[in-house]
Amino acid sequence: MFDFDSAKLLRAEENERKPNLYVAKALWVGAFSQLLCLALNELGLFHVEKTIMRVCVVIGLVCSLIPQVIAANHKLSSDRRSKYVVLGCTCVMCFLFAMCLFPITTPLALLPMLLAVQYNSMRVSRLAVVGSCLCVAVAPPLGGVLGLWQSEYLRFLLSYALRGEVPAQVVAPTGVMAQGLLGVVVYVSFPWLLAVLLMAKLILTATQKGVTSIENQEKILHMNRIDALTGLYNSYVYDQYLKTPVENESVGVLFFDVDGLKRTNDELGHEQGDLLLRRCAESLHPLFDENCHGFRIGGDEFLVVVETEDPTLVDQKVEQWRRALERINLENRSRHKGLFCHMSVGASFGPKYDLSTLIIRADSRMYEEKEAYHLSVSPR
Repeated sequence: MFDFDSAKLLRAEENERKPNLYVAKALWVGAFSQLLCLALNELGLFHVEKTIMRVCVVIGLVCSLIPQVIAANHKLSSDRRSKYVVLGCTCVMCFLFAMCLFPITTPLALLPMLLAVQYNSMRVSRLAVVGSCLCVAVAPPLGGVLGLWQSEYLRFLLSYALRGEVPAQVVAPTGVMAQGLLGVVVYVSFPWLLAVLLMAKLILTATQKGVTSIENQEKILHMNRIDALTGLYNSYVYDQYLKTPVENESVGVLFFDVDGLKRTNDELGHEQGDLLLRRCAESLHPLFDENCHGFRIGGDEFLVVVETEDPTLVDQKVEQWRRALERINLENRSRHKGLFCHMSVGASFGPKYDLSTLIIRADSRMYEEKEAYHLSVSPR
């Protein structure tokens, strides 16, 4: 059994490790994209000097593989400093892309920021923003000064913008890069499409994480509002309901108390007592709709509030509950032998602004029925 401190330490390690595992998986996409860019450059689609491109890809692959090593080692991936190594490798990889393949890989400058979101850390996010800014502002001019990329692509875009027509071909100093309408379109769109596709998985995963987070928050909210044993609203929601401002509305109140719970706990055990509470609560579930709400307000006490202007609806709800309880007891004979569900109920009807008085009145009538029930079943 773990004590509090060791359990807390394990959670902290897991919180450090999970983002590293995700980023490592995402960087497999980066490694694949580098190899694909190398192949396309060898074929002449990207116009980067081949030796320089090969060196950059080797460095980029090392930057992609280091996070894989960290992720594979539990101790390394759980270390607080590991995220800075992983993020640094990502920034170096993207810097090389931006320096060699600008403007084709400009969207990849967002990669450090997208990955940093996984860490839920403002410090890491700030470092990622700085890394992305360096990829955009420093890498392309540096690559141009070093002659790692040529300006033919930019000249093509500028020519299209000024003339408003697609040239028949794109010519680089080493020869024709693209010819014909289809070839020119592929030359312009394919590299950007590649960059977008490489980032799509990351964006979709980040979105899925956000959706999962929202769903988890909704589950937690649900758990905080619902009594786990009976499925009814808990006492917290009941207190909030009492504080809700109302106008001239009418409500019916049904106050229920489970009979025989103490005897069941004493004779059959608390597990059977919980089963008795759960089965009794199940008899109330068919009553609920948008105008009828059920609360567990005590250990064996349930309250049902019917928002209606028709007092006869309250009596109909009571009859509906009695039929449901009969069905449950029929099921108990085969599924839970020896378990008999019975609840005493008291009803009242009146203005909602006087709900507290209505509850007291229903509670009093419930006790009258409980006394009559005990007299009827007690030995003479």
